[in-house]
Amino acid sequence: MSFAPSPSSDILLNSLFRRGNKNTSLLRADSLFEFQHDGTMQIAIHEMKYENGINMAFQFGRMMAINRPQPDVDAIIPIPLHPARKRERGFNQAYEIARGYAHEHSLDLIDCLQRNYYTMSQTKLNIEERQSNVRTAFSFTTKANIINKRLLLIDDVFTTGATLEHCAEVLLEHGARSVSALTIASAQLKKG
Repeated sequence: MSFAPSPSSDILLNSLFRRGNKNTSLLRADSLFEFQHDGTMQIAIHEMKYENGINMAFQFGRMMAINRPQPDVDAIIPIPLHPARKRERGFNQAYEIARGYAHEHSLDLIDCLQRNYYTMSQTKLNIEERQSNVRTAFSFTTKANIINKRLLLIDDVFTTGATLEHCAEVLLEHGARSVSALTIASAQLKKG
């Protein structure tokens, strides 16, 4: 099984700018692989999320840590799932990916974000609908000290960047020095 490499961080950040985010909150955004619809990576991620792939998620996190080490990071932050979705799946794939990444680099994993309401799955939404779907979906939940820390957000797929962008805004509002993002895969970006 082989996977296509992901576009560079500059390309992912430029995709945010092209979609109207003139001042992105992310310092950098990176992915390990390219996500192609109906491709091998889509099958692997679907299997991880919906067929109880806790160990698979952890191993993806380790693979990301080895192949995409992020310099100057103080702690890892997973993208949260709503409790109802977590009950459906049995686990939060982003947390398990983050756990694998943190394990490889002996970094703190801080689970400090919560999803405020149950949002519909974003897989079938267009860019504007994705932005609207997550605009106020996240908040800071703990008394965790993130002040002046360089944080790395972890998720499974970077599509429009809406989820990562809104989570980064919340973390910066609570004192983070910088927020970068790392995902297993990035959706194929249109040229232009």
